[in-house]
Amino acid sequence: MTSSRPPRWNPGEVCQGKVIDAADFGLVIDLGGDIGVVTPANLSWLSVDHPSEVAENGQLVTAVVLSTDPYTRQVSLSMKTLTRDPLAEFARSKFDSEVNGTVSKVTPIGAFAKTEEGVIGLIENSRASNGCPEFQVGDPVTVRVIHMNMTSRRVKMTLVERRATASE
Repeated sequence: MTSSRPPRWNPGEVCQGKVIDAADFGLVIDLGGDIGVVTPANLSWLSVDHPSEVAENGQLVTAVVLSTDPYTRQVSLSMKTLTRDPLAEFARSKFDSEVNGTVSKVTPIGAFAKTEEGVIGLIENSRASNGCPEFQVGDPVTVRVIHMNMTSRRVKMTLVERRATASE
């Protein structure tokens, strides 16, 4: 379906609209005659499991226009552009520091820990100070942030200590 009406949204413009669907592919936003989509990569600087964690149906949201398809009139949007990058703040304040976190995922290469600030980093098995400990999801840990790459948005950590849980 094509429209003879030129797109009314230009890249960089700020707009508001109402969420009409929170789907796996992103948020669908009613912009008052046009449809906007915020893909998962443009929802938040932090990792989210589903777009519904960021906004729910009926919620009014503010976003930045990334692009407009002149044929479908679909508007690509970003909500994270309007928010501070928590990884940048984390880099300024926590690099080479000890931080508390919780193991959020265990893989063959190591465990991922989510810090109290919401940043997720990898504790590589080879960087665990006491060999390759057996991690369980939910284990509280203290880690040292040893490497950060802002372009790839990767954080590496080394285990300082595994903290006791309330049940231990």
